[in-house]
Amino acid sequence: MATQVRTGRYDVPSSPVDFEPWLAGMELPVLAVAIEGDAMAPPGGVRGLCDKLTSARVTYAELVLPEGAPGGPHYGWIRDNAALVERVRAFVDRA
Repeated sequence: MATQVRTGRYDVPSSPVDFEPWLAGMELPVLAVAIEGDAMAPPGGVRGLCDKLTSARVTYAELVLPEGAPGGPHYGWIRDNAALVERVRAFVDRA
């Protein structure tokens, strides 16, 4: 995610694959969830990745964890996952 945020390109340094055309050609339903305040996968970066999925049906959601969630924004959803589970359940029911 950090490389994408800095460069605008989805790149995996250990892979010779150019993922940009692959991402654009994906024709899947995608649920993308960003966590407010997550510096490791910021909402803007998640939206930027979603923008690359030009052929996919993307549902974007942004969650807010309770103040002081254990693990901080990036990992806090693991222990406080009710909102995320509900989003995933609703997405799967619609897909």
